[in-house]
Amino acid sequence: MVDISSGIDAIVSDLIGWEKKVVSIAKILRDKTKGSAGECGGNFLDDTLLVKVELNNSLNCNVGGIDGGLIQKEYHGVNIIITRAVCAVFKYKAGKLLGSEYYPSAFPKPEIKIVKSSFDPTSFSSIASIVRLGRELGLACNMLSTQNDLDFLFLDGSLILHPSVSGGSTGSVKNKQAYDDLLRTVKNMYMLALEKDTVLSGIVEDSRSQAFIKNCRSMLDIEMVKSLVNVKDTHLLTYLLSVGERTSVFRTVDGIDGGVTSEVKGFENNLFSFYIRPSEFDRALRIDFIAKNNPVMVASKIASSIFSMSRHNSAYGIPPVIIDADQRAKLSGDELSFVENEIKRGAGNIASFSELRRNSRPV
Repeated sequence: MVDISSGIDAIVSDLIGWEKKVVSIAKILRDKTKGSAGECGGNFLDDTLLVKVELNNSLNCNVGGIDGGLIQKEYHGVNIIITRAVCAVFKYKAGKLLGSEYYPSAFPKPEIKIVKSSFDPTSFSSIASIVRLGRELGLACNMLSTQNDLDFLFLDGSLILHPSVSGGSTGSVKNKQAYDDLLRTVKNMYMLALEKDTVLSGIVEDSRSQAFIKNCRSMLDIEMVKSLVNVKDTHLLTYLLSVGERTSVFRTVDGIDGGVTSEVKGFENNLFSFYIRPSEFDRALRIDFIAKNNPVMVASKIASSIFSMSRHNSAYGIPPVIIDADQRAKLSGDELSFVENEIKRGAGNIASFSELRRNSRPV
């Protein structure tokens, strides 16, 4: 084996130096922000940059969590997309979990979609994401419309569509229609959330955003700003946030590169975000939410519920209701094999459903 240790040593040295800079900036920023957050130039909505979260040991609420599963595969002439979406509802009384319900069921039947368009793999991934998001957000709309006793509804992921999803809008008319349908679903979800008493939030477990850091730039000198150019919010917040703390609320749209996206137009002033650290050995979560009035109060409500539900797992801060929904929505290779076998049994060895060469190379 070729000796690559010298190259690894250089990488390790660089990473350690980079980490030390991040730790140093986090300490300076924390010391600077023990008082008022007004120094941030109005980008933050709380009075302080870091806010202690209230722990509620007598939690009384119904909490929904939605997640989806996706399997996608390309064949010679067609592509297959299999999706499933589940909403778990946990009922808490006096701080204890009394029971759970599931919509449309505990293990709903997966939905199968065959895509005949001959587009590139990137576009196919975008189309698959559109189909999955359509299932999840459609279920969210249904829950908001029909479940009047739901206090919180958590989605696994942001309330804002990722820019990569728009790649599915290119190509055929059907692809564009699917994307437009998704945009309508997102807007409908926003409208329902503003009309109902249920608090809608998106839980982003692995955020790559730099929105918090960008909002802090006015508090840092030029060298610190340069040092944070390639640093994610969650990286800095690992050293800045203590357990049971959240950041000040900031506007979600202000942190979107490239300006306001089409599904957000008309709701720019209702979308907000903050970060929270509910577990000792886990990173900060980004929380997106929608609010008509008093976003700071709504953020405090959301943060308290997440901290109270998630603090029992010191290594994983995702709310338990999302974890449950994830396990039920998850799809495995067994489902894909079953679908493949059933299609081949009915259609035979047709050319369009043959394996790609890269998947059938001799070992």
